[in-house]
Amino acid sequence: MSLRDLTERLEALTGATPGVEAAALVSEEGVVLASALPHDVDPGQAARVGKALADVGTSAMHQLARGDAEEVLVRSAHGWSVVLTATNATAVRLVVLAARHASVALLLLEARKAAD
Repeated sequence: MSLRDLTERLEALTGATPGVEAAALVSEEGVVLASALPHDVDPGQAARVGKALADVGTSAMHQLARGDAEEVLVRSAHGWSVVLTATNATAVRLVVLAARHASVALLLLEARKAAD
């Protein structure tokens, strides 16, 4: 899949899913591969936070003998941060930022479709 295809997939996710504000594909090393981020979101920061969330999730699951984390979901007073492992590439993560009012079920469904 080309960079343009990946970017279009992320733009479709942010444009068609209510409450989704930003999305980025990030390498395991924390490098942004493709993104649909608003101007006020720093791509580097989104990548670092996505990597950190994935690392913490995986560490917690390993401590509980549950394997690698496939999804990490964090809710704050201002919204959601979701990190998913891309199905086709274990070294790629999808980082999604959404508004607090976003439906978490729809958010996870559409994010998983985008990550596949």
